[in-house]
Parts: sequence; C-alpha cells; structure tokens
Amino acid sequence: MIKIYWMQSPYVYKVRAALEQKWLTYEHVSVNLMEKSKKFLDVAPIGKIPVMEDSDGTIIWDSLNIIDYLDHKYPDTYKMISSYPINRAKELNVVAFTDNMYPDGVKLFLDMRWVKKISDKEKAQAHKNLSTKMNTLKDILWNNPFYTDRFTIADASVLTLTVMLNRLNVEYNQEIKSWSENLLQDEKIGKMITSKWEKSIEEI
Repeated sequence: MIKIYWMQSPYVYKVRAALEQKWLTYEHVSVNLMEKSKKFLDVAPIGKIPVMEDSDGTIIWDSLNIIDYLDHKYPDTYKMISSYPINRAKELNVVAFTDNMYPDGVKLFLDMRWVKKISDKEKAQAHKNLSTKMNTLKDILWNNPFYTDRFTIADASVLTLTVMLNRLNVEYNQEIKSWSENLLQDEKIGKMITSKWEKSIEEI
C-alpha cells in the first residue's frame, strides 16, 4: 500500500490528484510539522511534506518528484505530466508559477492561525501580490476546460492554489474561480482535496 506523509497542504493535494487519476490506493500518515519527530525525519531528512513511501519501500520527497516517479513507475496508468515536450514545458511552467505564489499564502496562513503575526501593511501587500499574480495566471492559461489537452499537473496546481486562496479569503480573478469551482465538481478530481476529518492510519 502506498503511504503519503501529510497534513493539509496544496502540495499534498497535487499528489492525491495523481493517485486518484491513476486509480492507485493509498493511505495517510499524519505529520506534525511544528514538532517534527525523529520517525518523520528518518523518512524525510528535508523535513517537508508530502513524502511518499511506495509499496516496495521506495521513498520520494517533493510533490513534483513524486508525480514524475508515479508516471514512470506505473506507466500504464494516467499520465499527470505530458510526454509531448511542448505541453510538458507549458505544464511545468504553470507549476513553477503557482509554487512562486505560495510564500505569500503561507504568510497569510500563519497570520490567520496566530503562529506568526504580520502587520496590516504586510497583509495587504500579500493579498495584492496574490491577486495580481492570479490575473497574470489567467493571461497565460488555458485551453478550456484544461490547460493543455487534458487534466494534468498544471490544472491540479492551479486548483490547489484556488482552494488555498478561498480559505485565506483572498479575492482573485473570477474566471479562474468559476473554472476551479466547476472542475472540482468532477467526482474524481474533487477527491484531490482532503477534509480535516479525513482519517490517517498513524500520527507521527
């Protein structure tokens, strides 16, 4: 059984998107990132999630590495990253763009959770940065209903970003918001988003 070391995270959602599309069964191990246990650091010395442990014991760090691994380890399943070079380049560009937005989101998340408060000025700037970048993202997207010719890591990356922004009450481009809401209604795609009530087999 595949194990995903996780907590609520856009990066975890992307891995779940791949696993769901590939019809691979998996289970969760919850991780406390505020107090990283030795057991977790033995699995992931980089100290970050997600981490995937394959059924044969292979361990992979980082969501993009995990998805690339899954595409190659299970070649007869759904491909989340295109093999066609131009589409692959476009998809990975979107991943890089959305990843670049997460630092501002993390600031707002930590402030909302009272973990690390920021000033009103910093908060306003973070909101502005995210809103502006979402407008730019709209301009570089897409071939509806998917960014390339089908659901890929690019679409999963934007969807996870919209979920984060909604939870942070960040205002952003309405076209992307509507696109996200419609796509997440798809039963299989929607399963990429975890709920806080989802159970894990273990907590470390």
